[in-house]
Amino acid sequence: MPHTHYLTALNFYRNGQLTQAEPGFQQTISIQANHADAYHMLGIICYQTNRAADAVRYIQQALAI
Repeated sequence: MPHTHYLTALNFYRNGQLTQAEPGFQQTISIQANHADAYHMLGIICYQTNRAADAVRYIQQALAI
């Protein structure tokens, strides 16, 4: 069910609810480790919440998939 977690998280993100979105993207990659879009979204959230090192790490993981 990674797709369900991803879509729920994406809806939270689109509504500006970053704190609620992040765990959903984390759940997505815990179920499907090669979910590039979830890594990408985690990178964006980290960037938007001033966690640059984490943002770079997540974006690099997304690009590696």
